[in-house]
Amino acid sequence: MTFLKKYCPLFLILALASALRIHLLLVRGTFWFDEMFSVHFSSLPLKDALRYWMLETNPPFYTFFLRFWLALIKTDNELLVRLPSLIAGIASIALLYFFAQKFFSRRAAIVASLFFALSDITIFLNTEARGYSFLVFFAILSFFLYFETFFNNKKTWGWWLAYFLTNALLLSTHLTALSVPFGQALCLVLLKPNKTDLKKWWLGHTIIGLLWLCWFIPSIIAKIDPASLTAWYFSGDMAANNGNLAILIVSLFFTSFHNLPFMAFAIAILAWLIYQYARNFKALNFEQKKQRAVLAIWAFLLPATGAMVGVLTVKFYILAAPALYLVVGEGLTAGAAKYAKSFWWALAAAGLFLLPSALLTSTEATFSWRIFTNYIEQNETKESLIMITPFNEELPLKQYYRGQTPIAGLYLRDDNFSLDERIARYNWNQQTTNKMALAEWTEKKIIGTKKIFYIQPTDEYDWMHQILKKHGWKLHKKIQPGGFINICLFEFRKN
Repeated sequence: MTFLKKYCPLFLILALASALRIHLLLVRGTFWFDEMFSVHFSSLPLKDALRYWMLETNPPFYTFFLRFWLALIKTDNELLVRLPSLIAGIASIALLYFFAQKFFSRRAAIVASLFFALSDITIFLNTEARGYSFLVFFAILSFFLYFETFFNNKKTWGWWLAYFLTNALLLSTHLTALSVPFGQALCLVLLKPNKTDLKKWWLGHTIIGLLWLCWFIPSIIAKIDPASLTAWYFSGDMAANNGNLAILIVSLFFTSFHNLPFMAFAIAILAWLIYQYARNFKALNFEQKKQRAVLAIWAFLLPATGAMVGVLTVKFYILAAPALYLVVGEGLTAGAAKYAKSFWWALAAAGLFLLPSALLTSTEATFSWRIFTNYIEQNETKESLIMITPFNEELPLKQYYRGQTPIAGLYLRDDNFSLDERIARYNWNQQTTNKMALAEWTEKKIIGTKKIFYIQPTDEYDWMHQILKKHGWKLHKKIQPGGFINICLFEFRKN
């Protein structure tokens, strides 16, 4: 009974987190491109897989893991493929709770894990066949071991090995993981460890860095191309809408409601909680101050760096989210320190504030290719053509399409690469073109065609619509499935 009473808040939070994530897992829909990329390139013959892993933007841990998972389950069923991400996400919440309770406070642990459970971006990523759930788990574990080593003096070779292995896995999961060893190195300036510990830290990370470079150097050489500067994430998400650091931080708590009054209120609340965190700093002893400083570096180093370079895609900063939740938890604890009941009222209010966004994310289907493929299969003719942009969306479309109509992905580069190589090299680049070049490409593709199914990532009237209209085509039907992924199908028929 004592154990149950002690960890009752954690069990309740895990139950809530599991319910939200399992429901989304059940209703989410088909793989979208990012997930299909993982599944497809994990399933190729090993020689081809290794080659394409070098061309991929991110390190290969998740793709490598998924290869073994697919071999184990012997199916590409969406629910089963996504299951490890869900398990890693739930494990991350529990690990954050234990970490926060041990090094900060029980109240801060409750707040941080509740925010983790209700954050819609973590709900989404914890049900996705990508490496983000593992990235977060490794980040929390890395800082847990870092705190154990430098604050609890657990410096046996077993602890050092666990810490170095965790950071090696972390760096093998996503490029943003580089912020963790850089941040921890910065923290060493504050902690001032003895020379022996400092040498061990640098030796371990030198070995990890050299191993990481074995992937990074060939990968970066393959990407030396002016087109690399057109990567979608420089203009995607908030970047296209003049996002900033404040909005980025708020988006790690919720992303579903971005109207101006609501965002302004959320930013004000978060600013007040961070102020409380900083204000409480003065009352702490020297050891506690060092712990809070390390936590702040973990929480803000990566988002601040990303905001400065203009990359504002929320999921890229997910490894900083647990620390940010804990900073806010510490701020809420400090702000309500004088009154015990006020803490629980404030926690309830915060939970209710985040709950609508969490419920919306967990109950809404993300996207389903079958809405498109079923329609095309029922309405295609021998003179049909499927055109799709960007070209890499051919990959998930072909996974679900069972018809006979040829597919033409919008690809304007002049090369002889296979579709797999084009996707591995350029899926993250935007294709720059002009209307004349696009018209020339389109005119060649539509010869002998009387019906076009055009799939694009927005519902906007674009150049392709103008070109087809100019050549006598008429828009017959528009299908917009809704959900997180805003892909639309337009059926054009020849007049």
